[in-house]
Amino acid sequence: MKGGIQLLFAGIVIAEVGRKLVTGAEPLTGVMAIAAGVALIANLTCLALLTRFRSHDINMRSVWLCSRNDVIGNAGVLLTTALMAWSGWTWLDLAFGALLALLFARTGVEVLRSAWPQFRLHPSHVQ
Repeated sequence: MKGGIQLLFAGIVIAEVGRKLVTGAEPLTGVMAIAAGVALIANLTCLALLTRFRSHDINMRSVWLCSRNDVIGNAGVLLTTALMAWSGWTWLDLAFGALLALLFARTGVEVLRSAWPQFRLHPSHVQ
């Protein structure tokens, strides 16, 4: 399920990048930076707490991967907004969104590949 959610999220992010390409929407760098900064603190805390459990089982691995993706996304938003403010290159928002979508898709595939053999061996354990 978690792998499917990551793939769905990747599709939504790509759709949003496409929508912004068509409509030409300007990023709100100030709002983005504040939200990403607050979220980064929370997500770093979660990642630190989860790190020792990341190899426990596929469920903990997928939660850790999602938390890692959140940290990468938050840090990337901060970097991207700083670069946009400095350079004026608003297309960086779209480029970073596309890269983030690829990360989510990669995570979704990784989780599904890890979970599938376990599902095939023990389908009755799926609730």
